[in-house]
Amino acid sequence: MRWPFNISSFSSVSSATAPQNGAAEKAAADMAPDAILTDVTITDADTAEARPGDHTGGVHSITKATDFWFDVEIARIERKAVEEAEQWAAAGLPRHDLRMDEPIPVESTLATLCTELYRRWIERVKTRVQDAIEDSGQHAARAVAQLRFHLGSLSIAGQNITRAEAELREVHAESGEREVRFGYAPMISGVGFGLLIGFVTLVDWIANVPIFTELLPQEAGATELWSTLMSQAERLGLWAGLYRLYARILFSPEVTLLALGVIVFLMFLCHALGGALRAYLSLRGEDRPRAIPVVAAFRRQRLPIAIASGAGIVLVLAALAVSRGQIQNATERRYATAAAARDTAAAQLAAARQRRDADAILALDPVLQARQTEARELEGRAQYARGIADMNLPVFFLNLVLVLAATVASYLHARAAETNVLGPDPRVAELNARLTSLRNEEADHRRALHEVDVEVQGHVSRLNYLLRSDPLEGWEGKTERLRRVIPLFRAENARRRGLDPASIVSFQGPFTLELPEIERSHFFTVPPDLKDVLKEFHELRPLAARAERGGEHTSTGALA
Repeated sequence: MRWPFNISSFSSVSSATAPQNGAAEKAAADMAPDAILTDVTITDADTAEARPGDHTGGVHSITKATDFWFDVEIARIERKAVEEAEQWAAAGLPRHDLRMDEPIPVESTLATLCTELYRRWIERVKTRVQDAIEDSGQHAARAVAQLRFHLGSLSIAGQNITRAEAELREVHAESGEREVRFGYAPMISGVGFGLLIGFVTLVDWIANVPIFTELLPQEAGATELWSTLMSQAERLGLWAGLYRLYARILFSPEVTLLALGVIVFLMFLCHALGGALRAYLSLRGEDRPRAIPVVAAFRRQRLPIAIASGAGIVLVLAALAVSRGQIQNATERRYATAAAARDTAAAQLAAARQRRDADAILALDPVLQARQTEARELEGRAQYARGIADMNLPVFFLNLVLVLAATVASYLHARAAETNVLGPDPRVAELNARLTSLRNEEADHRRALHEVDVEVQGHVSRLNYLLRSDPLEGWEGKTERLRRVIPLFRAENARRRGLDPASIVSFQGPFTLELPEIERSHFFTVPPDLKDVLKEFHELRPLAARAERGGEHTSTGALA
């Protein structure tokens, strides 16, 4: 703050009750009164308060705003003194030749204002410093809480690093062998599987040969030839059944091969389905993390095989079921044709006998016998076909059981032994990135521990400094300026009246200015929770020092 006058030019009064000093009052009278009241320039530095986040300044940074406030207030009192002096001088008061027994009211008022200003200045300074002490204590408590937080976070980060390193070692151990092997062993022997599949194929083949025989067109004379073979089988006794089976297989080789082909294809589909299901259900990438891509590809290749095989099995079973449903119609049509031919031959033979045509009778009699034999054979086949048609659904389920048996056998006999060379394990890059992040986090917490440690010590040092400080030091200058207010009033009053202050009898007596005493004991109080904060800090600091080893250099300065 810039003042256009030197306030120290006023004579000082060294005690609360001072004798009149004519020289001082004359000097005050010589000063221009307007100079005291005008041209006061207030700068930003004068009005600057100590900012809440600024904990580096000393006592001056805390009290300078209060000092400026004091200067402004004392200037107002001085202005009031000059104004009162002008008013009293205009009224010719006080009488220069009259001594007043009581203190002049204006001087009493000015003395009261000065006393109150001095008291308020003391309170404001003490309050500001005490607030700064409390603020530093709160910041110290928050910094200790941050220290505790960073210690806990550093411990958690260390545990996470340990776990990540262990996982990385496990992955490296697994990745030591670049070859990954996976597969499964058969649960039944090859001999057992071959016998089972062969037996199922034989049973299904033999069961379907008669059906295909009845469905496919037959050559001329096939029925008579088959009747002759069946007549010969009757003479074999116990071996007649095997003879008929053997004859049925060889009698129509094209039908036999067709039935065998269908059954073989069906068994192949069952074998493919069982093997694909074994591969799809037995292998899981979760069981071998390193082989996840290879296992997934292996299973993916078997999935369309399983779908296609299942669809083929369904189509074959449906075709066989439809065939068994159509056999009755085919055999009945053949029997109807044979019966019509038999009836025609019988009618022709009866007509020849009526005409007594011996040649015609000789020619038609063998024909009628042949037609009768064919009709009887086809009638038996029609009855067999009706039985097959009636048993179509049970036979379908039996075929389904055979298919399931073949599929299960193929599932049990399936084997796989795959070996693949793998590239780098993708988990290594992921774990390395995670470790880098965790180590950076650990370094940040170590750095924060050092910074918080320094911050706490700074707050504690500031607390010690403020608790030991004397912000009211230099109070003498304030009191000297306050004691110049009444002499200023007297000098200005005399100057306005053209008199010497010493010639005014009322100004010859002393004036009274009682300023409060400054109690220097127990200026400031320690924050109530500071003791607990410092205790916790002393407990945490060794832990923080150990945690900082290998990171930032830990501060070892002692608390003040």
